[in-house]
Amino acid sequence: MTGPDPRAGTAAARIGELLLAAAVLSAPWNALGWSPFKPTPLLLAAACLALAVDACLRCRPLVVPAWVWPLSAAIALATVTSVLFHPTGAYLAGRYLPDHVPSADEIGAAPVLGLVAGLQWLVAAFALPLAVCVAAPGRPQLIGRLCAAWLLGAAVNALVAVGDATGLTSISANLIDAVDVGGRQTGLSVQPNHLAIASALALPLAVHRTLHGRHRGAALLCIAALVGGLVVAQSRGGTVLAVLGTLGVLVTDRWARVRLLGPGLLVAAAGLVTVLVAGDRLPTVASQLRITGSASAEASDTIRASILQQAVDDARHSPVTGVGLAVLPQGHSIWVQLVAAGGVLLLVGFVLSAAGMLADAHALRGRYEGLSLALGVSVAAWLVGGLVENQLADLYLYTAPALLAGLHASSATPVPSGKALV
Repeated sequence: MTGPDPRAGTAAARIGELLLAAAVLSAPWNALGWSPFKPTPLLLAAACLALAVDACLRCRPLVVPAWVWPLSAAIALATVTSVLFHPTGAYLAGRYLPDHVPSADEIGAAPVLGLVAGLQWLVAAFALPLAVCVAAPGRPQLIGRLCAAWLLGAAVNALVAVGDATGLTSISANLIDAVDVGGRQTGLSVQPNHLAIASALALPLAVHRTLHGRHRGAALLCIAALVGGLVVAQSRGGTVLAVLGTLGVLVTDRWARVRLLGPGLLVAAAGLVTVLVAGDRLPTVASQLRITGSASAEASDTIRASILQQAVDDARHSPVTGVGLAVLPQGHSIWVQLVAAGGVLLLVGFVLSAAGMLADAHALRGRYEGLSLALGVSVAAWLVGGLVENQLADLYLYTAPALLAGLHASSATPVPSGKALV
């Protein structure tokens, strides 16, 4: 009786790696697709299948960090409760929605929408980290390739937005429906805030690769593209996340603290001089970036306040199980949205997993030139920015957690001599 064919496993692994890299690359492009099909989940599903075949042929043990399970279990539970226990139609009809009054058909479809939302969230929060954990052991360079794919995908998204904003291209107009939102660009994302958050979350990795990578010039070009995307997206939350992420890497990275303290002080001094000399122009710049004095920003703040109040009301209405995952994207604060959609059970699962991600990032800080800290900074920036942002279940948000899970799985496997991770 013959054993497994190692060559078949290798072929399946290579196919799985390519598909996984393609899924990570396209994750920020969440407006692309043929409704209801999106390329990234399809690529991820095919990658999982190929990697599962490879794992079975090689009889590999599966190493998955413990923090993956609490959120995945909480999402599964919230999905079930969304279908079996949902508010009455009268309650759903009275909820505040900024753009339209919910129809009877939409209210009746709430359980189905909750089921779909839960499955999509599980793809992001469970399937993506699991796929990386299956692929990473024994392949020390895979995480580096996935990091490069993530940066490239985010940079391309930002460059599309910059090109369309300057009139050099019209890519968004030809590929997606939502192109210009009050002068703000979306790139290949569904909304300007998604473009901004995707750019901001990739920035810590780009800064890290500038400090430690072997292709610093490419990393600098990615930083320039990501900053351009933030500018044309005009997202206040994305701008704050970008600043937090950049500063977070510079503070947590030992090399940066030692080598960049002097230049950092010079930059701070130059900024202070700029404020003193050109302070009268700052309000104009702030208005253009929608930080202050912008009519669209004021209108957005008014709508956000009403949506947030509705999410608070939902949480009070059903604090244990929430009112269903159909309302998950609403609230403009992920911490309130968690309770509104899935109750305290969902909140506890999310908090446990988030704490585990950050703990893993710290535990692995001595390996891989501090890559885990850069990924942890990206996660931390998302969690802090989530106080005023509503991006919670999109697949691109879980790229950094998935890479952290891959580092965890790789740390349990000896790295072959002469092989570099990044």
